[in-house]
Amino acid sequence: LCIGQDGKLLEDRVYTWGDRPPQVQVKVIEVGEFIRQSVVGDRTLIMVSATLANGDKLGFIPKQMGYAEGEYLGMIVGSPFDPKNTIVCVPPVPVSPAVAIAEVATGIGGRTMGLFTSHRALQEAAKSIRLPKGMEALVQGSMPKTRMVERFKELDGHAVILATQSFWQGVDIPGKALSCVVIDKVPFPTPDDPVVWWMEQRGANAFMGYSVPKAAIALKQGAGRLIRRETDYGAIVLLDP
Repeated sequence: LCIGQDGKLLEDRVYTWGDRPPQVQVKVIEVGEFIRQSVVGDRTLIMVSATLANGDKLGFIPKQMGYAEGEYLGMIVGSPFDPKNTIVCVPPVPVSPAVAIAEVATGIGGRTMGLFTSHRALQEAAKSIRLPKGMEALVQGSMPKTRMVERFKELDGHAVILATQSFWQGVDIPGKALSCVVIDKVPFPTPDDPVVWWMEQRGANAFMGYSVPKAAIALKQGAGRLIRRETDYGAIVLLDP
């Protein structure tokens, strides 16, 4: 069954993929009622994260979980990290990620992570990047994630990590080994994201109500790879004007 974006049946035809069976990918969009009834129930739920808030507001995540304003208590606690330990750079003119990462890594002797918003951009950068002799490029997909991080630490930061998706969070490289994080774009959901389309069909402001909060949280998660301890310092380079 081929269904168009307007929800109408386009055609009814059997497709074959050789020896590969067809696959259906499903994403549950509204999880609030399930969480409230099956997970929380009558209990008190405490949520703690470094990336729950958008600016000075906490409404996005609770709303995704089915809680309206007034049904939860929120507190935003200041960071123990000194903002002076980090500088954020946005180049005034377009720069390709491969060139930017190579220039940064050459200047500081490696110690750089490049985060990409798509596998295509990652592969393009991996093919075109030119690093000084003796500096290694560790590309996501060439080895397991944990092994990439171990290898980076073994090289004492004399390398660059090029990665996407899973490396935006859950990666801990404290100290001088990682001193710069280069991000190719603000990680907005793609315009053809089915969730965005579904929200627009319901009359919701998908951009401000969904895409912007999602991008803000993801951007904070990516930037959070840099400062892991109170003594850490470094730069975040955002290549998105």
